[in-house]
Amino acid sequence: MNSNAAEVQLLLRIEGTESKRSTVDAPTLVATMDALQRAIYYVAMDCSGRDVRERARVPNDIARRFALDCTIAQPGSFAQPMTLGAFAMDTEDSTLIPKVVSVLNECIRAMSEQNIQHLRGVLSHEALRTRMLKTLSELVPKADSNHKLHLTVGDNPEFSITHITSTVFTNLKKQVEHEESYLTVTGRLHSIDFSENKIRIHYPGNQKELECIYDPSVEDLLLDNPRDWIQVSGTVVMDDDGEPKKIIGVDNICELDVSEIVIREIVADGQPLYFRPALRFSPQSTESRQLMYVVDETLGIDVYATTREELVELICAELELLWREQKAEDDERLSDFAMRRRKALRDAVNCKSA
Repeated sequence: MNSNAAEVQLLLRIEGTESKRSTVDAPTLVATMDALQRAIYYVAMDCSGRDVRERARVPNDIARRFALDCTIAQPGSFAQPMTLGAFAMDTEDSTLIPKVVSVLNECIRAMSEQNIQHLRGVLSHEALRTRMLKTLSELVPKADSNHKLHLTVGDNPEFSITHITSTVFTNLKKQVEHEESYLTVTGRLHSIDFSENKIRIHYPGNQKELECIYDPSVEDLLLDNPRDWIQVSGTVVMDDDGEPKKIIGVDNICELDVSEIVIREIVADGQPLYFRPALRFSPQSTESRQLMYVVDETLGIDVYATTREELVELICAELELLWREQKAEDDERLSDFAMRRRKALRDAVNCKSA
């Protein structure tokens, strides 16, 4: 490795909740490293004063100069050391790379503290700030994930990123996206026009086609997702009947995912609760595909949501509420159904991590 005064060390640790083996599955590692790399690119573009509208993708020189260089993984939970700036070529990188790392650290800190003003202060470009927020949110393990992330940026303290922080990130994301007009609509993909950054989806609510104007940064998502049922998130323009007419500023596109949800751990009253075996839920979608829901009669769970991510959050919140209720109520005051639900929940909980 070339010695360079500008290079900065980063360390990503991925910890499994059920295993202390020094391994991690490839999809988790690839997705995490990809999100971290994109976050660094966006910070570098902002620090360089680069106009995000210049092109759909990260400029080649930014991609070359700010690529993470991964070294040999370390044992003891999967630990991946990385270097930024090991092969820096431009003379300005000696000052720009430390600045990028500092801004990245402050972005993560602002998100963890849910401080939108601080985030605006350290990342000036609005479009890049929105992309950064979405990208860093992708680092947060889902509630049904089996992993916890820990990131050390330079000489700064380590950040722990678990599914427990997802609510903080989600709330901050809603502040940036103006929740009142930012919605997720499900439809069947009909056509793509890459030259005009437009897609059309068949919306089952009114059996019409919706024109969706997407941000160029999500083109890869279009290529990755099958041409079937997809979920499009952006600012939705309604018609006179209150139905979606057009979606502008689309910043996320994903497939409609109704695969099994597996919950292994939640936090209730500040304490982790482990489920052994894990709780498993089978999401269903309504006829219009605009809502997904989970009904579990044994535990008394009945929740609806627009997206899978929201559905997982609601399940965890419901489990937390049920745990608090079953601790507070006396047996004499409970109905037969409530008693059965209490027993099912207590039987599922193992207070010790495997």
